[in-house]
Amino acid sequence: MTLPEAKELFNNNAASVIDTDAMALINEAIDSRIDAEPYYRREEDDKGWACPRCDMGVTVDHGRIREQYCSSCGQKIDWTNIPSTIIKER
Repeated sequence: MTLPEAKELFNNNAASVIDTDAMALINEAIDSRIDAEPYYRREEDDKGWACPRCDMGVTVDHGRIREQYCSSCGQKIDWTNIPSTIIKER
């Protein structure tokens, strides 16, 4: 069973038993462990790859990925669909 499947099963079956705030925390914890692709951002004073969940920068060094998780929010980062040539060029 994948995390998205487990989340759906949980949401469908636990809503009547668990407190709303507790469900929100559980869903947030599950979401942070589901792979999410970073996005490339350019701002006036900074540019680089950012976490899709909290918008904080994720470290890339000469095309070698240093972080598989965001150091700010813990989101699991999925680099598989971003070719290393794109990471190096930007």
